[in-house]
Amino acid sequence: ACKQQDASTCRRELLAWARLVFDDRSITALRDVLGQLPADMATEIRNIDAVLYGGEQSSIDFKTISNGARIVMADIRKKEMPSPDLLEPLYK
Repeated sequence: ACKQQDASTCRRELLAWARLVFDDRSITALRDVLGQLPADMATEIRNIDAVLYGGEQSSIDFKTISNGARIVMADIRKKEMPSPDLLEPLYK
């Protein structure tokens, strides 16, 4: 959706993405997760809402949104990986 610069589809897909990434089906709006996203990504999500629901002629930087999503995913992967000292050695 970001590649096609489709604001409506991007918003819908971001909501589904947020539910999966944050493992929370109770997320009903993107505002529920804005504080957990990079600031520039959150700003662009607000711009989507302004364009779709406020009738504003704001521009949306879809590249910032996709880059922010990559950052969030990388941060989550880092948190999920066990520290090396917790891994059992391959050879004893």
